[in-house]
Amino acid sequence: LHLSSAAGTGYKGVTKLPSGRFLAHRSVGRWRDRKPTIGIFDTALEAAVAYARTVGEYQPPATPTVATEAEGLRLHLSSSSSTGYKGVRADRSRYQAACSVGGRVVYLGSFGTAIEAAVAYARAVGEAPEAGSAVAAAAGQASAAPLGEAAEGAAAAEPSVEEAVTAAAAGTEQPAPLEEGAAAAAAAAAAPVAVAEGLRLHLSSSSSTGYKGVYKGDSRNGRFEAKHRVAGRQVTVGRFDTAVEAAVAFARAVGEYQPPAQPAQPPPTGATEVDGLRLHLSSISSTGYLGVHEHFGRFQ
Repeated sequence: LHLSSAAGTGYKGVTKLPSGRFLAHRSVGRWRDRKPTIGIFDTALEAAVAYARTVGEYQPPATPTVATEAEGLRLHLSSSSSTGYKGVRADRSRYQAACSVGGRVVYLGSFGTAIEAAVAYARAVGEAPEAGSAVAAAAGQASAAPLGEAAEGAAAAEPSVEEAVTAAAAGTEQPAPLEEGAAAAAAAAAAPVAVAEGLRLHLSSSSSTGYKGVYKGDSRNGRFEAKHRVAGRQVTVGRFDTAVEAAVAFARAVGEYQPPAQPAQPPPTGATEVDGLRLHLSSISSTGYLGVHEHFGRFQ
């Protein structure tokens, strides 16, 4: 039978009537309103059977096959992903790859094929364990190319690549934590660096890239733009493949980061006790005491 999670009856082509009976109908042509009636039945099951006899029984989609290795790397297969690869999702005509580092989703890029995206994922987190190994058995890795068939009528759970690759579509699940070594390597690659190519970079906690003057460009190409202001106008320095490269270009354009000089604070010189009382000293007050300031030769 043709199951449907979107239909109130649970069956495609079956609608419950106000009388409590069930109408079986099918669409004809391009217009949705052209739905010739197949019949009216006492139960939804009877209507679903009539629908299947009219249009043909449900044919499950062919099980996709995917490559297990590419560019010398064992890829991470996934029976719950529509692309066949863990950390890879289809986005229109392209494929987006992302991984999880320290509970955060890190975007890896946009690619023309699912295999290219799967290779990028394997490079970021480490290649998949060899089939038959103890690690593979523990992780539940598939050892063959064909993917497992999803249950009928249930949507396959997509990895939370959506959280990083599309601003509009938010993922609802966090991806599985990476192996400890791979997570550390990916975190080190993603974390902003303070110095590169002999220049102190301008770090920024308020920028999503981690660098001042560096912005993430179009999500489809995954590149980064470096910009700075000249005479009140924003000038583009260039577009780069990584945030670090863009941050280096920004530092070359405006000068490397100079940490602010720490003003020397004079030590308090006043007495610490008077009349049996411990006084409140202050290193930032010109008088040396908290709550006391000089006013025309007198003290308030």
